[in-house]
Parts: sequence; C-alpha cells; structure tokens
Amino acid sequence: MPLSVLLNLGGAAAEFLSATLYAFFRALVIPLRGRPLKGGWSSQAGQFVISVRTGPSYTTGYDNERTLMAFTDRRVLLVHDGARGAESLGEFGREQLHQAEIRHWTFSNRVDLYFADGSLAAVEVTTPQAEALQALSRGELPAPWPGA
Repeated sequence: MPLSVLLNLGGAAAEFLSATLYAFFRALVIPLRGRPLKGGWSSQAGQFVISVRTGPSYTTGYDNERTLMAFTDRRVLLVHDGARGAESLGEFGREQLHQAEIRHWTFSNRVDLYFADGSLAAVEVTTPQAEALQALSRGELPAPWPGA
C-alpha cells in the first residue's frame, strides 16, 4: 500500500510537470509565432479547421490529423485517408485561399494559410507540401513532387 501511494504521488507530480512545461512553451510560442487560428469559427479559416479536425463520420473526437488536401484548378478538397478508406471532409474554392506563408523553423513545419476574408489557419506540413500550397495560393497548379 505505501508503494501504491508513492507511485500515485509520483504520477501526479509527473503530470503536473508536463502540464506546466506545456503551458510555459505555449506562452513562449504564441507571442513569437502568433495564434494558429484568427478570424473565429465562422470565418473561412474557422470552417476549414472545423472540417479538418472533425474528421471522418465514424469518429467522435476532434483530433483528426490525417487529412489530405487535393486541389484542381477550381477547388481544394479535404479528404480523410484512414484505415476505413477515404472520406470527403469538405471543399472550398481556390479563390478563398489568398496566401500561404511558410514559417518552418527548428521545432515546427508551420504554414500560415490566409483566406480571402482575412482569417488565418496554421497547418503543419512538410516543405514540398508547403511549396505546393504557396504555388496554389498564387493561382498556379504546382507540379507533383517526387513520390506523388
């Protein structure tokens, strides 16, 4: 029994330390890099985030991280690619994506997506995908990268 109490106290202390470190780093990152969503949930960026984070119909959480962006000359499709197959999460017109700014640094592969209504959503993507998003925001159809 004393060992159980000791382990519980150790677990609680570790959880507290983890939450404190997360809050500390978040407090540093937001002033330096900005918020990951600007414009509110009813903005174009907010609707984009809702579509992506909601995920496929068979999930109940809002932590989807497996979304593909497929684009044509007129629209961008958001597709979940999971174990149960692909499912459409939504779409928006290419003219809604105003600018994509690559903000990669040591700890993050962030790209800020600016929408036509002035809203912003930050996404984590690799460099080739970030370059494709930049080309898309300039009205170009980017060439596929190796392996696509």
